[in-house]
Amino acid sequence: MTKIKSYDKALNKFVDFVYPDIRKYVFPINFREEKEKFFKIARYEPQFKYTAPSLEKIKKARASLLTIEKDSSPLGSLYGRKKEELELVAKSLSYLGQKKLFSFADQIYQKPSTALVREAYQEWSTREKTTPSSKSSRITVFEAQEKIKQVLLEHKIPWKTKISEKIISRGVVSYFKQILYLEKGTFFKDAKDLEGFIAHEVFGHIFRFENGRRQPYGIFMIGFPGYLATEEGLASYNRLVCLDDVRKNELRNNIALRVIAFDIAQKKSFRQTFLDLLDLTGKRSVSFGVTLRIKRGLCDTKQKGAFSKDTTYFRGLREVEDYLK
Repeated sequence: MTKIKSYDKALNKFVDFVYPDIRKYVFPINFREEKEKFFKIARYEPQFKYTAPSLEKIKKARASLLTIEKDSSPLGSLYGRKKEELELVAKSLSYLGQKKLFSFADQIYQKPSTALVREAYQEWSTREKTTPSSKSSRITVFEAQEKIKQVLLEHKIPWKTKISEKIISRGVVSYFKQILYLEKGTFFKDAKDLEGFIAHEVFGHIFRFENGRRQPYGIFMIGFPGYLATEEGLASYNRLVCLDDVRKNELRNNIALRVIAFDIAQKKSFRQTFLDLLDLTGKRSVSFGVTLRIKRGLCDTKQKGAFSKDTTYFRGLREVEDYLK
């Protein structure tokens, strides 16, 4: 067990230098300005900028993994596979902004199979028309923040919540800062919508991290190799349980749409992908948001290619539901 403890220490040292997931680094720091240009200038393709860790930090992170050796024992095999995954994360950062980044992402998150893409299109074909929510039932981001604080306090979870204009979804979990970020200006349709959000972000992601933090090995906190699809699947399942049938259908469609967007974006630019999604959804904000998530990681988005992380929701949910049958 002494050897395993040393492996675990190496993983924790890696995290001191580099976040153990590419998704932290593929957030475009200028996406608001580029969004404005996209809708103002015909045929404009967004030109994104990113912030990456220094080469020195990447070098130190990779060096920390050298002591881990893959062996035939169950734990040794687990740490060996996690080492391989983190090596891919570290290597990928040298290609931030380039299309080659996506080939690393496909290995880390698992590129969706042809069968999964087909299932996503089938799921989308079952969509039902939804009616807009009443403005009187809407919950502001500030009201939501207070409710989330209350939930965290009730469960004795020492996390903070912050409202930020620097995220591209309603909520982002920052594990090692122990902060749940909420998007500035966002809102929730009603109490059920907020309940589903809390079920996903708090009872899904934050609970997993906090439970992992209480285990004797740091890998439970950092995440097992290939864990993300299962976690996103469980978090999405948590949200589904809170919803009525109409909203369940809507959530499933939205998750499937990300796989469809991935399929489209592999062959098309940002604008072409956006236009195809607009034909499917009829909604500019939804189409832009999904395209942004799928094209993040590129500087010049006229290039073909797609970031596969967001396909883990659909695959993970399918796997969780199959397991529960």
